[in-house]
Amino acid sequence: MITLDDHHSALQLPGRIRIVVIDHAALPVPTHEFVRNLRGASTVGIVIVAEQSSAAQRILALESGADEFLSPIPEVGELLARLRSLARRIGPEVVTSPTSTRFEFDGWSLDRLARSLFSPAGTPVQLTTREFDALTLMLEAANQPVERAQFNVAELNAESRAPDALVGRLRRKLLAAGASKRLIRPVRSIGYILSADVRRL
Repeated sequence: MITLDDHHSALQLPGRIRIVVIDHAALPVPTHEFVRNLRGASTVGIVIVAEQSSAAQRILALESGADEFLSPIPEVGELLARLRSLARRIGPEVVTSPTSTRFEFDGWSLDRLARSLFSPAGTPVQLTTREFDALTLMLEAANQPVERAQFNVAELNAESRAPDALVGRLRRKLLAAGASKRLIRPVRSIGYILSADVRRL
């Protein structure tokens, strides 16, 4: 465990960090804005804690990419249990290096920091926050299957079909922009895989 001096430090995390716990009250910027910037630079697990918060604040943070928003702050035992649960979901390897901010695959170009995606024809493709994060997660996996539980979906549970709906929307947008039908393929009983030669820039 390490403690960060300010919110800017979280955007340049050491590669070994898997989960970041953020005090909602300590942020000098809106929580959802900070979460969006951190999510654009990293696939690290993001947990927000707050003694007090509104439903709108919690929803906005989760939609921007947070994995958990705990309010009021739970007892230490419960907090640790939730962190262990999140660690199991995100898996043993989380890429947090800020050096690889762009990816190229099958003529497509994705920029994590700018949160932009361009088709092989050079056309910008508009994705929601969760669709962009799902695509980035598959690019980080580099031709390895991504389990359904790893997709960044709030309040995910074992019976949820949310990951399938999320990837389905993403696939439709990519197909409409000219992607191959085999670019994103389901892997039986596991999740999804992006089948392309991925180059990090």
